[in-house]
Amino acid sequence: MPLADFQQATLQKCMQQQGCPLCRAIWQLDTKQFDWYVNDGVLDEETQQRVRRSLGFCVPHTLSLTLIEGSEFLWSHLGSCMVSVDVIEQELLPNLQKFLTAFGHNPLYALDWKVFSPLRHLVHQSECPLCFDHRQNETAYGEQFIQSFSSDVAFQHLYAQCDGLCIPHIQHMQKSLSEPHHLLKDIESHTQERSVSQAPAPLSLDQLKQWLGMLYGMDTLLWSDYISRVTVQISDTNAPFCLACQDEARETTLTLAAFLDHFEGASHTEESSNTALSLCNWHAWWVFKQCVRDSALLARIEPILRDVDTSLLHTGQQSERAFCHLCVWTSEQETVRVEGLQHLASGVQKQEQLCFWHTNIALYSVSNERDAERLVLALFHSAFLLSKRLEAYVQKCSQHLQDQMQPDEFVVWFDAVRWFVGSENAQFLL
Repeated sequence: MPLADFQQATLQKCMQQQGCPLCRAIWQLDTKQFDWYVNDGVLDEETQQRVRRSLGFCVPHTLSLTLIEGSEFLWSHLGSCMVSVDVIEQELLPNLQKFLTAFGHNPLYALDWKVFSPLRHLVHQSECPLCFDHRQNETAYGEQFIQSFSSDVAFQHLYAQCDGLCIPHIQHMQKSLSEPHHLLKDIESHTQERSVSQAPAPLSLDQLKQWLGMLYGMDTLLWSDYISRVTVQISDTNAPFCLACQDEARETTLTLAAFLDHFEGASHTEESSNTALSLCNWHAWWVFKQCVRDSALLARIEPILRDVDTSLLHTGQQSERAFCHLCVWTSEQETVRVEGLQHLASGVQKQEQLCFWHTNIALYSVSNERDAERLVLALFHSAFLLSKRLEAYVQKCSQHLQDQMQPDEFVVWFDAVRWFVGSENAQFLL
């Protein structure tokens, strides 16, 4: 079957399911491509070089890969453990060692250690390979959707019966078309008819999930349907070894209630008339998860979503979507949290550890190479210990080809996930 016919058939099948058909079609292709990275791709040198250059994957895609590994045709989590060992031992540890060895002896460090030291790759990472693949898939299916909608009457009729495109994909089409196209009016009109502002109050959790997907994209919400494949019980995990993650465990974690307090306060003082809540699809899932845990939050988020819907669909502001408010807020909270990590002067003696996630945040905020050295020592210590644990599991699997992880091996794998993405983000799997 020609590729164009296959893509159109896939879109037509996705129109018969709930939510944005483009999101679902792209997600289906992502799942087929992503498993390469934790399956045959672990033995492909070109693939591994791409992963090393980016020091692994972004947070959402790191967690997405764990769900792919939860499927029936892969050996437990061997693939991601092999990737983690390769990134740590082949890329991360050598550069950290270079920095620690040359520290204080290279005059260029005094000029700008973030630019001239071996840490420049840690501070300025390459793009996540899976983000690149996802964007390619999105472009391919977006172009096919435009072509099919423009030329196929049967395709148009089928689209008229579906939930419609999400706002991010309407925005994507606006950018891809060089001039206004009549199909955009048809698509926008169809989406308005099924907008959250038309839904009766109060919203149910199912309706909340549906409209978060339509307003912000369904990608992470679709992945989250498969969390049951690898659900981690808190009782099966160790306490976090990262100092910053330990602080998170002791303090109140980042909550939707705290964010809404901040957002509502900022909205009252915002000079601009456009104060609609903007989220990435990762934080759209996070909002839904928080509302599942605390149903009282649904009443607070509902009027905000209705305002977003009105702003985007009825005032022609689709092309003005801003940064994700939750990304900015959580980044600010994490930065404040790690500012206290400057006390690691005795890190070597105490063998204190930091995870990769929090070290990255902390390195952006430090102002001199001495503080950077303390952070790197804590990261180096944790990376070295983790790589040895992962390597032992990989060697055992290679020798015995076991298809089930033992409890201690499961803990090692989860520690690796938590080390790359931080304990707060790893709650996606809990």
